[in-house]
Amino acid sequence: MALGKILLENLALDATLSGGAWSGTLDNALDPRITSLPARCADASDLASSTLTLTWDSAVYMTDILVGGHTGDLDAKFKLTVYEGATPLLAGGWTDFYGRIYNTADLPFEQGNWYTGKPRLRDIAGYARHRHIALPAPIAVDQLIIEFDVTAQAGDEDFDVGYLIVANPLAPGWNYDWGRTVGIKRRTLVEYTAGGRAVKTLRTNARNHTVTFPSLTKDEAMRLFDHVMADDIHPAVFLPDDDVIHGFREVFPALLTATGKPRQVDETGDWSVTLNFEEMQG
Repeated sequence: MALGKILLENLALDATLSGGAWSGTLDNALDPRITSLPARCADASDLASSTLTLTWDSAVYMTDILVGGHTGDLDAKFKLTVYEGATPLLAGGWTDFYGRIYNTADLPFEQGNWYTGKPRLRDIAGYARHRHIALPAPIAVDQLIIEFDVTAQAGDEDFDVGYLIVANPLAPGWNYDWGRTVGIKRRTLVEYTAGGRAVKTLRTNARNHTVTFPSLTKDEAMRLFDHVMADDIHPAVFLPDDDVIHGFREVFPALLTATGKPRQVDETGDWSVTLNFEEMQG
């Protein structure tokens, strides 16, 4: 079982972004105003337009990518190519943004997703869209190319990348406590008529995790404390486990706060801290 990893430091902030054809500036993909100031593909019908390249002056060690606040639909795909110098270290194939979450045998033949097993639009309607990508192994890279195939939604539909994270996570050596909660902070506005009918102005609701790590090393606890103390305007990401199926529900860019003070547990030198991750939308 995975140990509840946390993406704290965004290595993409130190990269130069280039490639594709994006309206405004591609640096919008590094602005924490995730949905209000995205990088927007100028022509989603052209594969070359929806490519972006990150280049570092020197190699960085990475394991995880988050494409936050994207507007890819159920047919959207991505592909990664990774280099160190002129040497390609990874050349992935096209991968769905949304993979199979249903077993075909559990679905009626008449249902539209019977063959693919992908979620339906109604399944993802309540969520801001973020795609976590875990590399098969940690690697040191100085160039990362991400290609997006969103040609199926060409036309009047824009393709946005709201926020991009490249990271090497903090992976505590001891798991988090049982009792993790996944909550909802309502953003939808509700008014009531004289007769009592609820009139809703729909907003995308925000998610949050509350989780306690009971047995951290002092180094691990202080890294979390550093991030909380800095009041960083950039998000962190909590990865509760390796469950790819529910990733679109549980993985999101978040404001990280400590709901309780980091404390030394006992004479062993272990530390404990309770963290809250509230989804950032921008």
